[in-house]
Amino acid sequence: RCFVQPSYLSQLTCPLPASRNELLTGTMCGATEEYVVVQNSHGVKQQVRFDYLVLAVGSTYSDPIKPTASEPSLAERSVSWRKAAAELDAANAVIIVGAGAVGVELAGEILTAYPKKRITLVDVATAILPGFDQTASSYAYAWLEKRGAQLRLGEAIELI
Repeated sequence: RCFVQPSYLSQLTCPLPASRNELLTGTMCGATEEYVVVQNSHGVKQQVRFDYLVLAVGSTYSDPIKPTASEPSLAERSVSWRKAAAELDAANAVIIVGAGAVGVELAGEILTAYPKKRITLVDVATAILPGFDQTASSYAYAWLEKRGAQLRLGEAIELI
């Protein structure tokens, strides 16, 4: 939703209680049974001790969907979302690579906010929303088609 309504970011986030949390940004470059090694943007490595380690390495979405190392605060994230929203607002046509849950949701958000934009979803899969119930997939497909989205399924992207 932040692509079409950047102010929505404030509804998705909340500050961590500072009394027992610390934000540490960097790259985890090692781990033992007692600590992880984190390297910051200046190349300085730090050992961070833990009692229990959860490796939740996340997904591979690019910015602005996923924060970058240069966006450690909500203010910086907000700037990125406003920039992305302005670029989307100025575009006449949008191509979304991937017709899974994220791609279909994004297409729906864009078509709801900008009904006249040309949206094309491209996916190597032959159907949208793989892994979802067929009823949900069919409903989403019909919804997108009714709003003029082009669905190029079963097609690979050669170069981005």
